[in-house]
This record gives sequence, C-alpha cells and structure tokens, in this order.
Amino acid sequence: MDCRYIKWGIVLFVLLLWSLSLVAGEYVIGQDDVLSIQFWQQPDLNAQVRVGRDGKITLPIIGSVTAAGLTPTQLGKKIVEKISIYNKGITQATVVVTQYGSKKIYLTGQVLTPGKYTFEALPNLWQAILEAGGPTETAILSGVTIIRGQGQRPILVDLTKFLETGDPSLLPSLKSGDTVYIPGISTGGGSTELGGKRVYLYGEVSRPGAYTIEKNMSLLAAIVMAGGPTPEAKLSEVTVVSQGLPYSRVAKVNLEESPSGVPSPFLLRPGDTVFVPRKSTFWRGFWGTTRDVIGILGTLSGIYLLVDRLSSR
Repeated sequence: MDCRYIKWGIVLFVLLLWSLSLVAGEYVIGQDDVLSIQFWQQPDLNAQVRVGRDGKITLPIIGSVTAAGLTPTQLGKKIVEKISIYNKGITQATVVVTQYGSKKIYLTGQVLTPGKYTFEALPNLWQAILEAGGPTETAILSGVTIIRGQGQRPILVDLTKFLETGDPSLLPSLKSGDTVYIPGISTGGGSTELGGKRVYLYGEVSRPGAYTIEKNMSLLAAIVMAGGPTPEAKLSEVTVVSQGLPYSRVAKVNLEESPSGVPSPFLLRPGDTVFVPRKSTFWRGFWGTTRDVIGILGTLSGIYLLVDRLSSR
C-alpha cells in the first residue's frame, strides 16, 4: 500500500476523533434555552430568542430554524447557510446561550425557596437543594424523593448518610426535568407548616407552580387549574407525592384509562406534589446525534477525496 495513503489515513482518523470530541464537549441546545444571536456584519439583525417546545427558533428573514439538538457552533453555521441565500455579505453568526432552560430541576417541599432551577451543567442532589436556599428546619432529609418521568420509579434518598460521610457516591445523579421533593414534619392534617393549602404541579402542564386548592379537589381538576396538560404530557403515569412520616407516599395515577371510560377521581391533599411526565423522546435524541456524526463523516470523506485527487497529480 502507498505510504501516502497510510499517512493521510492517520491524519483523517485524528481529525475524526477531534471533531467528535468537539461535538461531545460543547453544550447541546434544548427546549426553553434562551439564545443570543449576533451578526457583527449586520447588527440590526441581532436577536434574543427562546427555543420553543418544537425545538425551533424564529429569526428575521429566514423564519423558523431547528435549534434543539445542535451546539451553538452548529446552529451558527446553519443560520449563516440560510441567511446567506438572501444576504451573501453575512458570513458569521455568533450564538450564545444566555439562559439554560433545558437543564432544569424542580425543588419542592421543605426548602427555603421552592421552584424551578436551571443549570448549564446539572449539580448533584445536595448542591441542587442548596441552590434552593437549603432545607428548612422542618425538613426530613432521610426521605428525599426524586421523581422522574417516562415510566421510571421515584428514587428515595437518605441524605443524612451523605451528610454524615460526605461521600458523593451516595447521591444519585440528577437528570433534566427531575422533581426533588423534601418532606417535612407534619403539623396536622397531613400538611406542613410551609405547605398550607397549596399543591405543587410540575412537568408537562401549561403553567407549572404552586396552587391553592379547595377541599376534596381531584388530581384532574388541579391539572386543569394549572392550564391543563401539554400535548406531550403522558397522562398514564402521573406521579403524586404526599407528605407523611417517616417517608413520603408516592402514587402512580393513570388518567387515561378506567373501566367506565372516565378516570376515577384521585383526591389531593395540601402539600402534595404532582408531576406530569413527558412522552418518550428517545428517537428524536438518537436521530440528532446520528445526524451530527453523519455530517462529520461526510465532511472528512470530502477532505480525503480532495487530498487523494491532489496527490495523484
């Protein structure tokens, strides 16, 4: 075999590994991320946009562009390709993620500031709790619950063991969209001092957050109160976490099927946390990764053919 082919083969292999490492290392844009897009050659086109639930953004001139699943560098190149059709003077677009809405964790129950928190890189469980101001005096750290969608069982965590040893291996990894529930000491009626008559609704509802409920309010009524489920909600696996001692009670509720065709009412109690999971998006993520790899291989193949042609002259 010609030595020059061996040489160029080694070069291309190194380039392939380098390209794949860049794709793997750079942040991947997701839904609800806020992006700042700047065109230094034409600043009047600069925009700040949020990635929609369909994974797309809308920009002047070129309209809708799919952003989810791409890195900022890849999206910048894609925008330039589209906008150069109308304005060949624009050869560069800088994309910066200004708000990491796609990597979000919901913290509820006995933390000082419950709510939704977003991160560039997901923290461990204890760091996430500290982001929410830390646990309250009434928190029961031996019964923390991580609620995860897509048919996965809730994870019970005894944080006291971690605090005693400081061993981070005792903390399960968090995933985007997780709800972390910290139960508290009961003050009567199944509620906690900070819970009042509120319930917390998170996940695939139109308006996630805390809501004041009436007596004997059903789970379905509470979801409607939060604006109803989103089109991507998986109503067959709704999770309800109720406070209690020494551990919280976790119930899976199917709001889609029942013998009579109408779901039986599941009554909520003050302090309950409701999580509506999302339908599986495995294949969407798989195709996005495959598309990136195919694109890189195509580019490297083109380089190889060009080098081969030049070498044969």
